[in-house]
Amino acid sequence: MYARDIPWTAQYARKTVGMGDLLERAAGPARANWTDLLDVSGIYVVTWTAGAPVQFTAGSDRARSAVPLGLATLKAKWDRIIGEAPTDILYIGKGDNVKRRVRQLARFGVGRANNHKGGEWLWQVREIDRASVLMQSCPDGCQIGFENWLLEAFREVHGEYPLANRDGPEGSARWCPQPTHRLVTEK
Repeated sequence: MYARDIPWTAQYARKTVGMGDLLERAAGPARANWTDLLDVSGIYVVTWTAGAPVQFTAGSDRARSAVPLGLATLKAKWDRIIGEAPTDILYIGKGDNVKRRVRQLARFGVGRANNHKGGEWLWQVREIDRASVLMQSCPDGCQIGFENWLLEAFREVHGEYPLANRDGPEGSARWCPQPTHRLVTEK
C-alpha cells in the first residue's frame, strides 16, 4: 500500500508538504507560518519520498521527548512490513484539526513540544527531513473512522501497522471517501 492508494475524491481537500519544510518552520527563531496547512478534520500520512532505502538511527535526534525503540526491533519491523509489500507509508495519524496535529508533530520532532507521542519512532528514521506529509480532509467526526480504515487496510496488505504507529484502530468507527472502494494492492 502506498500513499497514492489512499482513496480521494475532489470534494475532499488534499495537500502534501515536505517534512524538511515543516521541521524548519518548527525550529526557526520566529513564529512560524502554518496557514498553508489544511485547517480541517482529517488524516495525515508521513511518507518516505527520498528514493533511497529507509535507514535508522538508535536515537531520536532532536525529538527529546521521544522514547526510541530498539534499533534492531525497529529495523525488523520495517523489514517485515516491506517484506510483505513495498510501501512509502511510515505513519498514519488523524486530527480534529490537521493543521494543529501536523504542527504538533513538527514541533515534537525538533524538541519544542512533548504533545505528540504518536509517531515518535519517526524520529529514528535517518534523514526524516526527506519525507513528506500528505494531509487529507474528511467530514467532521469521520477522522477516527478514516484513520481506522487506513490502518486496517495497511495491515491487510503488510501484516502489521505502519512503522511509527504503535497501535491499531481506535474503536469500531470506519469511514472511507469512497465507501464501495476496495483497496487492491499487489503483494
